[in-house]
Amino acid sequence: SGAERGMIVKLNEKKMNIIERVNIDKNDVVFQELSKLSNEENFIMLNHPDLIKARFENKNLGIKSLLYFPFKVDIGLNVFIYIDSTKISYLFQDKDLSLLKIVEVKLKFILEKLFKHKKYNKEYAYKATFEKYKFSKREKEILVYLLKRFQNKEISNKLFISENTVKNHVYNIFKKTGVKRRKALI
Repeated sequence: SGAERGMIVKLNEKKMNIIERVNIDKNDVVFQELSKLSNEENFIMLNHPDLIKARFENKNLGIKSLLYFPFKVDIGLNVFIYIDSTKISYLFQDKDLSLLKIVEVKLKFILEKLFKHKKYNKEYAYKATFEKYKFSKREKEILVYLLKRFQNKEISNKLFISENTVKNHVYNIFKKTGVKRRKALI
């Protein structure tokens, strides 16, 4: 995206744990300000220093563009993705939100696997994704195999359907999720 800083953070009650970060530490003013946003459920996309300054109580954070994208993971985690640029204004666009939604699906899957001490059930892990995109029963079955990196031929053998039928369902899955390639889905 062009952002030079970012992090993925797990939120507990009044506590932020960094899962991954690039060029931001816990003493960073941005980190402190983001802790105040932890209960918000909507994304924030700001592309001008004046807008950012206004949003953060007139504090000059030295940031020209930022994107804050919170989401919940079915195992009871609140997580957010934060990226910013100290060099480029108007860096983020609506298409970046679409990409983050794909990242969200992948991260949910990964985080649910990482925190298996909570009862991990694969069907439960996929439930939110299935509901969000309103997949048919067959699309759900195929999506599970796609996320496991199965090829069309392997899926057709597992489900006892033709490879062309699999291709049609994969096309519908791509259309519903807005992705164009298998790699973007996985």
